[in-house]
Amino acid sequence: MIQAGLCHPHAVGCFFLGRTALAVGLAMLLFLFAPVRPAGSVFWLLVGLGGIAGYLGPSLYIDERIKTPKAEHQSGFPDFMDLLVVCADAGLSMEAGLDRVGRELSDSYPLLNANLQMTNLEIRARRTMSDALEHLGYRLGIKGHGSAELGSSITEALRVYSDDMRHKRLSRAEEKAYALPAKLTVPMMVCIFPALFVVILLPVFVQL
Repeated sequence: MIQAGLCHPHAVGCFFLGRTALAVGLAMLLFLFAPVRPAGSVFWLLVGLGGIAGYLGPSLYIDERIKTPKAEHQSGFPDFMDLLVVCADAGLSMEAGLDRVGRELSDSYPLLNANLQMTNLEIRARRTMSDALEHLGYRLGIKGHGSAELGSSITEALRVYSDDMRHKRLSRAEEKAYALPAKLTVPMMVCIFPALFVVILLPVFVQL
């Protein structure tokens, strides 16, 4: 729910209530208005499928809603890490660096900026840095590394993590590029090849 941007305290309760109501509502609608006789087994199958669809519908909606923020976070996180390295090298604290980087990324990645501001509020509320960063990674759906616990340099860890995230972003782009020819096969066969056949064979048919 948090990754989908639903941070209201009652969001979880409303989700379960809505899922139950939707499942019961769809099942009742099919029970009352299904165009099958109540004595048939197909009728009860439709009622059961309606209940299952109503039960799974909200979960599918949440999963679909997570995709857009997650794509933005994965795209903007390497830039965020690079700017955070610059702030750390300049001598800023982690809290000041998060605030500065959030303001710099507010136009390009507004959702990422909102999560960074939430992390700053947690730090100001006396939550430990490690817990605040762990909650940030959970909200973004991105796994982090425990460099602070391992005792390594924070700037060096940020550089390594930034390079790793940038490599993953490049790998995802290459994967989409390699999959493009296979995805274009069906549209070309359905839309382009018939038009080519018409253009090539039409003069022959006219002559015949």
